[in-house]
Amino acid sequence: MSKYRVILIDDEMLIRKLVRMKLDVDGLNLEIVGEYSNGQEALEGVKEINPDIVISDICMPEEDGISFGEKCIKAFPNTKVIILTGFDDFDYVRRSLKVGVFDYLMKPVQADELNAAVARAVAQIEKDNEKKKLTNEILDDINSNIPALRSIYLAHVLQDGKWDSNYAEKLARYNVEINDSEDAILQVGMIAIKEVADKSMIGVNIKNEISHFFQNEKYIEVLSDAWGRIVVINNNEKVPLEECFEIIQQIIETKYSYNIEYGVSCGYDGWENIHEAYVEAVDNLGNTHDIKEIDTNGMSVKQSLEKHKMSMHISIEKQSVNNPDKGQVMREIIDYMRSNLGSSDLSQTHISEKFGMSVSSLNRSFKSFTGRTYVDVLSMMRLNKMLELLEDGNMKDRDIGEEIGIPDPHYLSIWFKKMTGVSVTEYRNTIQ
Repeated sequence: MSKYRVILIDDEMLIRKLVRMKLDVDGLNLEIVGEYSNGQEALEGVKEINPDIVISDICMPEEDGISFGEKCIKAFPNTKVIILTGFDDFDYVRRSLKVGVFDYLMKPVQADELNAAVARAVAQIEKDNEKKKLTNEILDDINSNIPALRSIYLAHVLQDGKWDSNYAEKLARYNVEINDSEDAILQVGMIAIKEVADKSMIGVNIKNEISHFFQNEKYIEVLSDAWGRIVVINNNEKVPLEECFEIIQQIIETKYSYNIEYGVSCGYDGWENIHEAYVEAVDNLGNTHDIKEIDTNGMSVKQSLEKHKMSMHISIEKQSVNNPDKGQVMREIIDYMRSNLGSSDLSQTHISEKFGMSVSSLNRSFKSFTGRTYVDVLSMMRLNKMLELLEDGNMKDRDIGEEIGIPDPHYLSIWFKKMTGVSVTEYRNTIQ
């Protein structure tokens, strides 16, 4: 067991030696680690030594014992300061207790009285150490469970529907980073498992896959809600959540053969809208890319797309009556998207920067003017263009993919079947 470190302070060297001689060093497991003649020198020594116990005279040059004790206790709250004085004055006692001095002894101090005071200080130190150890163990337990506690708290925030400044403080307490950049958005995505009775272990597998997928991205939180659905909170305007979910869906269905559905909200301005984003993700669950499958004559996809195109056009014109400026901007954005389908960057961030708006404003405008998300509209444009290009039986899939901004043939094949319900080959056969 380590010894308790003690320093002695008195401007008279002989008194320091007498105190040293009277201390039961072995019995109390003490080690005298320093002697000082004034409080100023002692303060410097305390900073280096960080003693357990200080025994100091009350009257010293430059810095009296009470003033020294106050500064020492403020810097090192666990240090026990014992004051020695030749003045039987209640005012000294009151001042000593007020600054947190552990004990107050009259000179000439007797050995048994001195050792009794030091023994009480040692007992208090041991009690403090035990309490500190217990506190550290509790903190370690809390820290080790922060991921679980964070998920529980975030699930509560999603469903609560209320927001105040305390939430921001609590998010920080659970190590949730808030993106405070000017273009930051708050978006919620949700994945649910279909047609499975026992979803507990499957949910763990899916959650692990999604966490792994987003592990290097900032401002992303993955958790389960009260119904066992996997929820992704996206506070990063550079993460195209719906496109990510398309890839995740393919990974999960290929790797585990689980049938899943997902829903994604629009981008909102901040965490105060988290509940609204969550409700929207629930409403959109399973409704993403709801184009009907192709029938035997190969025409229903085109008809469905034409219907969506017409309704989108009418919606923009209708909304433009009340907001002509935004309606004009929306027409310009959609024209730009149609003209640049083959571009490698048609992300929401790129479009919002080009047209001078935030990502969240872009998403709200698309939802308001078209009834669909930006990603849905972009996917419909790409599919419509691909169907036109497929009419030319000589164009290869890779060339078609480059024309619509999906140059990877493997992903193009997966995406087309997801959108239409049939493979590219099957569709080619129907139009032949």
